Amino acid sequence: RGTGIRGFTSMEPVATLRGLTIIRPLLSFDKKALQSFAAKNQIPYRDDRTNQDSQFFRNKIRLKIIPFLSRALGKQALDKLLTFRSHLAMHQSFIEERVSDAFGRYWKKKQNHFQVPQKVFLKLHPVLQYGTLAHAYKAFIGKTLEEKEWAKVQKVLRGEVRRVNLRTNSFFSIKDGH
Repeated sequence: RGTGIRGFTSMEPVATLRGLTIIRPLLSFDKKALQSFAAKNQIPYRDDRTNQDSQFFRNKIRLKIIPFLSRALGKQALDKLLTFRSHLAMHQSFIEERVSDAFGRYWKKKQNHFQVPQKVFLKLHPVLQYGTLAHAYKAFIGKTLEEKEWAKVQKVLRGEVRRVNLRTNSFFSIKDGH
């Protein structure tokens, strides 16, 4: 979905969404293990009917792509993909910590905007530039910074333009001395 590393890591066992902590203790178990446990302990097994609807992208992956990969490449390859997902999640966590630190250190909220010194922003690694800007955008606008908006921001960073308009009446600009 264009979400970068986060999009490849899938659901986390513990996540916070809009201030609500969501705990998913059964994510590490496959369906067969859960069905077996439920049958053994006389617990009715419930399967949400939307789980079989492949109109949802996540279900297409689970119902079609993963079984195809397992057949074509073998279970060992699938296990390696799951390990890769775990490594991506670890890397994403590290990046998010660095972004949060850089955002708190360099970005300041003014009356109706966020501001970061130009020299500081330009010295940041591109991952931190994108991450801190996305963090500011989410905090200010409440929306995710999209790839097309990041492409516009890069025009400013390359000096091609001084200001670009983003969504919801927001903009990114560089001012001399800021």
